[in-house]
Amino acid sequence: MWILLLFVSTFFTQNEHSFRSSIQMVNEQEILLEQMVKEYSYILSGVYYKNNRQYFNDTQTKFEEQLSDLIHGNETKNISVPFHFSVIEALRSIKRSWKQFKTTFGGTKFKRIHTYHKKLKKNLETLRNAYFLAAKEASIDLESEKMTLIAFKNESLLAERLVKTLSLYLINKDTRSNTLLAKDRFQASIQDIIDVQLTDAHPNFVIVNDIQSLWKSIDETLVKVLYEGFKDKVYLMNIHKTETLIIKRIADFREREALSADSSSSH
Repeated sequence: MWILLLFVSTFFTQNEHSFRSSIQMVNEQEILLEQMVKEYSYILSGVYYKNNRQYFNDTQTKFEEQLSDLIHGNETKNISVPFHFSVIEALRSIKRSWKQFKTTFGGTKFKRIHTYHKKLKKNLETLRNAYFLAAKEASIDLESEKMTLIAFKNESLLAERLVKTLSLYLINKDTRSNTLLAKDRFQASIQDIIDVQLTDAHPNFVIVNDIQSLWKSIDETLVKVLYEGFKDKVYLMNIHKTETLIIKRIADFREREALSADSSSSH
């Protein structure tokens, strides 16, 4: 009997970890999707042209590898083969949408690209919700982590969207108002970090200070492009580099927040 109980306990622990890993991978898929559109706009605009084709191809490859992991499972990455009907159906929809999305690359019709991009984003959102539903039906409580899992994903996507919109604006494929809107949305998502005042003795002081400094750099560059009329692609390259750094530091900050919350709830 105790062997059976140990097996059942291990089974559900593994599945709990697998649900977390799978949901995290879905979040990464959404970020990769945004990167693809951004990198393709770079190719068309000539920004990072020599390297960006490889970056773009690598992003597509990583997206496909992760999609395969979610469909077939990957023990090394702690991804189980899906068993819940809604998860399986969502993955099938993503596979179909991905095939359609890939056909849009090679042309310059951004309207068509964005149509399939929007469809695939919706499919990924459905998949994430399906994982949460499957976990709930398996009596695995992930509700306390739901906001933490999604918060950083939203910030990452908004950062990617800002850079993507700016790149399109610089090649006259998008508007100044849309770029300002993208900037405002990303800023709103990290406003709690931008506004906080910490002493240098606070454990989060260095991280918060880094984020505030990086955001100031992005904001100053956007002022030059959007308000002062500087449309040199060097500004896009600067924001692209700064965006990568700020997203990494935001991830560090949100992880510390989650650990702090877990520690508080355990006492």
